[in-house]
Amino acid sequence: MQSARLPLTVIYGLPGAGKTTLSRYLREQRPNERIICSEVYGGEAAFGHVHQVAFAHDADYLLIEAGGSCQPESLATRLTGKGLASAGLDELVRLDTMVAVIDAASLLEDFASWELLSDRGLVTHLGHDRALVEALTEQIEFADVIVLNKVDRVPPDVRRNATALIRALNPDAPLIETEFGRIPPQTVISTHSFDLIHAQHRARWVEVLAGFGSSRTDELGISSLLYYARRPFHPERLMQFIHSEWPGVIRARGFFWLATRLDWVGEISQAGSSRRHRVAGSWGAPAAAAYPGFGDRCQHLAFIGIDMDVARLRMLLDECLLDEVELAGGARVWQGYSDPFPPWWVGSRVQ
Repeated sequence: MQSARLPLTVIYGLPGAGKTTLSRYLREQRPNERIICSEVYGGEAAFGHVHQVAFAHDADYLLIEAGGSCQPESLATRLTGKGLASAGLDELVRLDTMVAVIDAASLLEDFASWELLSDRGLVTHLGHDRALVEALTEQIEFADVIVLNKVDRVPPDVRRNATALIRALNPDAPLIETEFGRIPPQTVISTHSFDLIHAQHRARWVEVLAGFGSSRTDELGISSLLYYARRPFHPERLMQFIHSEWPGVIRARGFFWLATRLDWVGEISQAGSSRRHRVAGSWGAPAAAAYPGFGDRCQHLAFIGIDMDVARLRMLLDECLLDEVELAGGARVWQGYSDPFPPWWVGSRVQ
């Protein structure tokens, strides 16, 4: 059964990027192969169609064109049979390549946009709304291959900035610059490049958090900062930092520790114009046992930027930490600090 699985490539991107044009061109270039293109916009009916095509044995290859709000990791998980609702699908199909199609003419504007998916008439299959830039970022970060389309419509400086932005998010996926979706078919068909674990760890912020980033600026102006500290943040100063300007920063992810919330892990996520914070869980060691050694509590944040002032960013973060006098006050004093963060819920517990 495994050798007879139908190979497939998923092509996704925001509306107008050129997904349909690319799919059509790929089929035109392989006239002797039975390549079927299927649209998947979420829902059981869409995946039922994938089942139907695979069972029919009427195709040599399947191209899936995903909707503009596509969450590639969720889609890939289902296509590889890892989700509860798609068990057994991996016995019928083999996910070969995840391809992000990006519009060079609108990438920079979309990345700076405050729009939600619903503002573009897009929603996920669960009906959850979210920032357009978050969807765009996830699509770039998860891709095996990135097609930067419509490069003929932009001047050289915009093209360079678009390339730098993509590379800041996804450092190793092949990047193909083209127009009208014309690319060599072998770059996205039968590449055998998809691996779920690798795809989940491909984003540059993941590499930085793991300690593999570099504060040195490369030829595209990309640099990163891994910020690690063993002191808690003062909640008011951290909130001021979160609401301040971060010049050059295009992506940030990681975990933080507030002096007023000893048990809880906070999370920061920033992509372009979108920046949010929330609770991510609890620390492993109880507060009473951790103090004064603090147990596993720490600040562990990754920042990636273009022409980013790493030294200044580190200084601003350092200023958010408790100073020596505040640290000496101890946990009881810390609980009296003004805390502008909203309540955090974890299960039935609230902080």
